[in-house]
Amino acid sequence: MEEKIRAESHKVIEKAFNRTERRGSIAPDEVKKLITEMQPGWEINASELEQEIANAERSGTGKVDWGGFNKVAMHFFMKQSKQLQDQFIHKHEVGSSDFEAPPNKLE
Repeated sequence: MEEKIRAESHKVIEKAFNRTERRGSIAPDEVKKLITEMQPGWEINASELEQEIANAERSGTGKVDWGGFNKVAMHFFMKQSKQLQDQFIHKHEVGSSDFEAPPNKLE
């Protein structure tokens, strides 16, 4: 399942990066913009995003290359996927114990 998500997400991420990339890397504020444009409904923690960008930017230029952008975006794609899956973990089949006992008719 994770590999399928990665493969599908990779295409979306690559399109977004190639749409704005001019010299092989993009500025951190552009990373933030692209991440939120790819999935507008996501709730992305700003400090977590900044930390992921800082980890991805290792060239010393202050910019994020394709590999770094892919890593940051994939982090959030996988996190979102896990959150969606977790919504169903605590669901269970309906059983007789889910209903009140019928009233006693012998009264």
